[in-house]
Amino acid sequence: PTAALRKQFSLVLLPLTVNDMSNEEKITSLLNTILTRLDDIETKIGTATPASADDANLEADVTEASPAVTGYEEHMSTALEPFLATLASLNGEKMGECIREAWVAIGAIIAAASTSKKPAEVTTALMPFLKPVQDSVGKIRKMRLPRELDHHQRSIEELMGVLSWVVIDKTPVPAIKDTVGAAEYYSNKIRKEYKGKNETQIAFCDQLKALILHLADYVKQYHLTGLSFNFKGGAFPSAPNSNAPVVETPKAAAAPVVAATATAKAPASSSGGINAIMAELNAKKTSSGDSAATGLKKVTKDMQTWRNEYKGSGNVASTTAPKAKVAAPVPKTAVKKSFPPVCKFVDVGAKWVVEYQTKTSNTLDGKSALTIEMTDPKHQAYIYKCENITIDVKGKCKGLVIDGCKRVNVLFDDIISVVELVNNKNIAVQTRGVLPSVSIDKTDGCMVYLSKASVGVTNFVTSKSSEMNVSWPEEGAGGEEYKEKPIPEQFLHKLVDGAITSEVSELYS
Repeated sequence: PTAALRKQFSLVLLPLTVNDMSNEEKITSLLNTILTRLDDIETKIGTATPASADDANLEADVTEASPAVTGYEEHMSTALEPFLATLASLNGEKMGECIREAWVAIGAIIAAASTSKKPAEVTTALMPFLKPVQDSVGKIRKMRLPRELDHHQRSIEELMGVLSWVVIDKTPVPAIKDTVGAAEYYSNKIRKEYKGKNETQIAFCDQLKALILHLADYVKQYHLTGLSFNFKGGAFPSAPNSNAPVVETPKAAAAPVVAATATAKAPASSSGGINAIMAELNAKKTSSGDSAATGLKKVTKDMQTWRNEYKGSGNVASTTAPKAKVAAPVPKTAVKKSFPPVCKFVDVGAKWVVEYQTKTSNTLDGKSALTIEMTDPKHQAYIYKCENITIDVKGKCKGLVIDGCKRVNVLFDDIISVVELVNNKNIAVQTRGVLPSVSIDKTDGCMVYLSKASVGVTNFVTSKSSEMNVSWPEEGAGGEEYKEKPIPEQFLHKLVDGAITSEVSELYS
C-alpha cells in the first residue's frame, strides 16, 4: 500500500546529509512521481486508505529525535534543576517555580521550531510563546520576599534576561554571556556576606553562573546563529499547542516542556481590536480618498470645556458632567507624645538624670524652676528634652550635658571639666563660679553668661550652630556692667603653601 511505501521512502531519506542535497532532490522527485501514480491507481480501484498510525508514529519519532530538543532537556536536568533545588533550600520556592515556567516556555519554542520553517518575522511569531516568560519575570519583580533574599531576587532578575536569546539573530551566545556580569554584581554581595559561613549560599552563586554558561554552551552547539528551524517543516504555529513534543523534567515528569500550551489563548481575531477600528475608518473615506475626518468642524479653545477660555455658549454641548465640590480634608494635628518627668540620681555613671521637665512639673516662687543639690564634685548632670523651665544646679560638679532642650535656663556653680550643649534651641546657661570649657553642637540660639572668675579662662568649641552669644561682666564708670558679643559663625578659608588657613569673617571685626 501507499502508506507502507511512504514509510520506507522516509526511512531512506532520513540518513541523507546536507552534502547530498543534489542527490536528495533527484530521489525525492522520483519517489514523489511514483507515489502520485500509486495514489491514482488506488483511487481508481477503490483501495486508497488514509494514513496509517505507523506514519504518525514515524513523524513523532522524528520530532522526538530532534537534537535541539534532546539537548535542551539535558540542559534543564543538568544545570537548571540543581540550581532550583538550592534556591528552594533558601526559601526561594516561589522564585524557583517562576524560573521553571520560563525555562519550560523556551523549551516549547525550541520544540515548535524543530518542526517548523523559519517565519518571516521571527520576533512576532514568538510573542505568544514568550508570554509565559514575560509573566514569570513580572511575578519575580513583584514578589515581596524577606530582606535576606533581596540580593538573590536581584540576581535572578538579571538571570531571566538570558531567555531573550531566542529572538537574537546571529550572535545569541555573546548576549547570554554578557548576563554573567550583571547577575554576579548581586551574587558577589552574597558571596562576601556568607563566605565561610553558609556553603548553601555560596552554592547558589556558583550554580547561578554555571546555569548561564551551560545555556551558552547549549545555544552555541544547537543555535549558534540564532534559533534553529526545520527547513523541511511546516508553517510555524501561531500559538503553543498541546500536540507539541513532551519533554519531562526530573521534578515534574508529567509536565511537558511546553508548560503553557494548554492554557495559551489563540491570538485575537483580526475582526476585533485595532483592525476593526482601522477597517471602519477606511470604510468612511470618501470616493475621492479624503480622510474620514474631512468636513468636521474645528474645535477652538473657547469650545474646549476643560480650558479657562471656555465661554459656555449654548451651541456647544458639554462633554463632561459638573464636578461635585469636594470638601477640603481637615489637616490632622500631630499628637505630641508625652513622657513622665524624671529627676533622679543614678549610681551608674554617678550622675543626675533630668528628663522631660516642663514649666508645669516644678515651680519655685511662682516660676518654673527645678533645683539639684550636688553633694560630690565627681557627680555630673544629664538634662534631656526639657522645655520652658529653669534648672538650678547648686554645688561643685564634674560637668553638665544639656541635650534636646527648648527655652531652658540652666544656672550652676563651679564646673571641673565642660558644659556640653547639643541639639538645643533658645537656651541660656550661666555660671556663678569657674567654667573651663563650653562645647556647643547643633544648637540654634545660645546665650552663655560668664562670671568674673571665668573671664579669660573659658574656651568655646562650636560646630553646626547659630545665634551664639557670650556675655561677661566688666568694670565701668558706673560700676560693674555686662558686655555681650556674638561667637563667629562665618569664616574665611585660604590655601597657603599647601595648608588651609582660616580667619574670622570681617562681619565680626
